[in-house]
Amino acid sequence: MRSLVDPPLRPEASVRSAPTAHLETRVLGGRYRILRRLGQGAMGHVYLAEHLGLLKACAVKVIRATGDGPEHRDEALARFFIEAAALGRMDHPNVLRALDFGHEREHDTWYLVTELLGGEDLLDRIGRVGVMRADAIVPIALELCAALGHAHERGVVHRDVKPENIRLIPSEGRGERVKLMDFGTARVLSGHASADRPDHVVIGTPAYMSPEQATGSEVDVRSDLYSLGVLLFEMATSQLPFHRRASAPMSPLERAEQPPLPSSIVADIDPALESVVLWCMRRDPRDRPASASAVADALGSIGKSARRSRPRLRPSPMRYEATRATDRRDTSASEPVTIERQPDDRWNVERVRRSIGAILTVVAIIAGLHILHELGESSRRSSAAESSRQARPPSGR
Repeated sequence: MRSLVDPPLRPEASVRSAPTAHLETRVLGGRYRILRRLGQGAMGHVYLAEHLGLLKACAVKVIRATGDGPEHRDEALARFFIEAAALGRMDHPNVLRALDFGHEREHDTWYLVTELLGGEDLLDRIGRVGVMRADAIVPIALELCAALGHAHERGVVHRDVKPENIRLIPSEGRGERVKLMDFGTARVLSGHASADRPDHVVIGTPAYMSPEQATGSEVDVRSDLYSLGVLLFEMATSQLPFHRRASAPMSPLERAEQPPLPSSIVADIDPALESVVLWCMRRDPRDRPASASAVADALGSIGKSARRSRPRLRPSPMRYEATRATDRRDTSASEPVTIERQPDDRWNVERVRRSIGAILTVVAIIAGLHILHELGESSRRSSAAESSRQARPPSGR
């Protein structure tokens, strides 16, 4: 199972956290025996554990205390508390289930216990399969819509919907089940206003951010639906629509950029699926679907009659940098980042306008001087002609 931990959100209080090394064989909270480490992230570790009373396997996430100092740990804990609060609001088969959240006083360790998930994440699936057909995309998308709809109804905006945060788990009798994970970047819309970032800070994964999220504006459920559109695009083409820089705010040019047509990459993509992708990825949130259930309704009839033949790929258009999912596993393109938004860059636009105005002024002056010169030359030629005419002797009769 991959780590549930991502980079920081915001510290709410100064809270210590004990070193998490050598947790193996330790018992947390008097009932969770740590067996081995499953993975780690920028902020913590995830361990395989066993509930001593139920003899049932589970995953235990703890904060990593070593690294960047107390402020780093405080932010990690703030994100930890937000994730626990978000998961505590939800109870849905397509959302990672939280089992316990607590603090062990003896070692001063906070921990979050969740169900143990098998299977593979969606990024691995895309890397293994490549371009996915509509009849393979739609079942995943419908369950993801159910998860997002449940979260949104309970006032939780995920803000980091991407393949790494979606787990595909084999399920007896029903193929596989989709699980939405990693709510550490979530925004809880009511009751936790202090847990969110200030407006000038951008948080998330640039490749999947909505324009409003990338510019530090207020986001709502429609921001998650934009990210869902990017995810559908990636499943349908095995490429990302945009290649975004992970350490810089979105430029005005990037804000205005429209996604390429999926059919420019995969020739025989289902037209209805392409329409849903482009609907979700509209620049203005008001033009997107209003809810995850609206997306699910639009997806409902897709895939049932989808062709089973292998999709035909077109050459990748030069207007964007095509990036395969398998090439992004260890790159910053898929890692969540926190970006301090720079001062409004409208001054750049104003500077360009002033430069253009100055150039036009110079051109106008040169043109004016040229016209004056031509008028002067014409006047001199006329005067010379008149003088020559008058100086000529009169002809005799």
